[in-house]
Amino acid sequence: MVSEVFEVDGKRVLVENIPAQICAQCGEMTFSRETTERVRRMVHGEAEPSGVVELDVFAYA
Repeated sequence: MVSEVFEVDGKRVLVENIPAQICAQCGEMTFSRETTERVRRMVHGEAEPSGVVELDVFAYA
């Protein structure tokens, strides 16, 4: 299970506890088609957020 931040219409959203396969050699995460579609539907309005997180933002410029 992983957590991932997505940017949707200029807004960042956090999705927690996403089932993922993680490569033991390189650490790359992959999601099944079904998981990807469910996350897409969730962040585009088919689910209510379970909470709100305040986030500090730093620019490394």
